[in-house]
Amino acid sequence: QIAASREADPIGLVHEDSRQRNGKGSSGDEGLVAAVYRIRSALPDDCRVILDLGLESHEKIDLQIAQSRYRHLMRLLHPDKRSQADEAAAGGKAACDEAVERVQRALQVAKQEAESGPDPESVAMESMRRMQEMQRQRARQAMHRQQEAEVGSLVADVEKVLAQGDQTFVP
Repeated sequence: QIAASREADPIGLVHEDSRQRNGKGSSGDEGLVAAVYRIRSALPDDCRVILDLGLESHEKIDLQIAQSRYRHLMRLLHPDKRSQADEAAAGGKAACDEAVERVQRALQVAKQEAESGPDPESVAMESMRRMQEMQRQRARQAMHRQQEAEVGSLVADVEKVLAQGDQTFVP
């Protein structure tokens, strides 16, 4: 049956709905199930994640890109465009409707941020996070250097004892 369907549909148009339901469309775009999951797992006002802009909190939002992502997501999530099977796989009508509302709110937040710039509090939090990560990395490096020095000292002591031939050495 699969071979017959491939002969009748060599470019795979018949199976496009199943690819979208499983998370990826024929063009590699995010499918309904994956989009609803990603949107609902994001913080409610995190427009960068909801609109999938790929930006850090301190980076400026390009409003044209945000609007383009909004249109794409609305085409994907619109109640008239989704099948019942896709809707059920994504968590039901309520989950899909919540995702639509979050996308709409995300565009409003993106417009506000594009006009006023990033939220100073989120910029400060991102800077603090980066500084803490650098401090952790430096602390790990210092601990590693200290451990290497201790091991080197122990190796030197062992070599010294072995060179003396003293069998009574107890650490």
